Amino acid sequence: MNMNLLLLNRTQEHAQLFQCEDGLLNLIEPDAPSAINDVLLLAGTQCQVLHTPMPIKQTRQIIKALPFALEEKLANELDQNHLVYLGREDGEAYAATIAHDSMAAISQSHPCKKMFFLPLLLPIINNCISVLIIEGQACVRLGELFAYCVPTELLALTLEKQFSDSKDTPALSLCFSQATDELLIVQLESLGLEINMQSYLDVHKHILAEVLVSNNNLLTDTYQVKEQKAHGSSNKFKALTALAACLFVTLVTSNFIGASQKDNLASLIEGASKQYYQQLFPGEKVRRGLKRLFSDKLEGASPNAHGTTGFTQILAKASAEIRKNKDAQLQSVRFTDKKGVLEISLLTNNIAQLDSIKQMLEKNHLKVEIASANNDGKRIKGLLKVSNNG
Repeated sequence: MNMNLLLLNRTQEHAQLFQCEDGLLNLIEPDAPSAINDVLLLAGTQCQVLHTPMPIKQTRQIIKALPFALEEKLANELDQNHLVYLGREDGEAYAATIAHDSMAAISQSHPCKKMFFLPLLLPIINNCISVLIIEGQACVRLGELFAYCVPTELLALTLEKQFSDSKDTPALSLCFSQATDELLIVQLESLGLEINMQSYLDVHKHILAEVLVSNNNLLTDTYQVKEQKAHGSSNKFKALTALAACLFVTLVTSNFIGASQKDNLASLIEGASKQYYQQLFPGEKVRRGLKRLFSDKLEGASPNAHGTTGFTQILAKASAEIRKNKDAQLQSVRFTDKKGVLEISLLTNNIAQLDSIKQMLEKNHLKVEIASANNDGKRIKGLLKVSNNG
């Protein structure tokens, strides 16, 4: 699949295609919105790499302790920051930090699977600092896990303060994405830094390779974008969904069929189920007992059955109200014969919509309980327990 590199200099600006033409940076506005396979490269001071002493070695324990260990180094409140653990080196744990409001703006505008802090993709050179000057930003990488961005005009001052107490002055691998800034080179040389020039073409090739193997993706946790697979298990899931839909429609209509037609209906459902079962598991024999299974369900719905807690009677009433809410999406149903309770799992836009469905069902002489309501990404996944009232 096609993959574009998109440069995000600041979250309030549009992303630009990050390309190399004639050995120099070429930034252009993309013709179409960003795709899921595009890669965002973040350059700017909104992302920082922080480190703190960490005696713990187990990754899981480090991730749990890291937010509290870094709390004093954060510019704002702890819960306002998105943290991505980068690794541990020489007893120090490193993490990339970026404000949640910035992450929310980026993830909404660019629903891609990967986003990297550009300085962490620069080449690692022994006893040498990698610096890329790009779009007014100086991307600096000092090691495997430590990197930062500063405005280009502050680079010399930042390096001077950083190495003021150091006896050894490191070399600098310097790359300009576009025109060479001779004044900046003079400023850096005046600090006693040995300057090694590197071509932008080589750096760009290195970045292209790094985005394929780097584990420092900033789009993690709630910002992670998952791509649905087009083959394999998803095809079976689609078939399962089709089977559920088939049974749902058939069982709802069975409420209006007399008990004398029960056996015929069970046979029809059994035939349809066999077809779907063979699609799901080609080459296997259809398991026995399907007709008996559906007959038992229909028996509970029969007008002659004991009580009025039949499966399809409750399902018919509930489904009629749920279908009135166009945005509500039914996921699954489960019926407990002994209790006469139908459990309905569905997706709604918000809690208010779920509560509205509950109230409408209660008006239809049903007893309804919201057993759970969880945030499932952008929607609410609710579980209703429905039974006849009386």
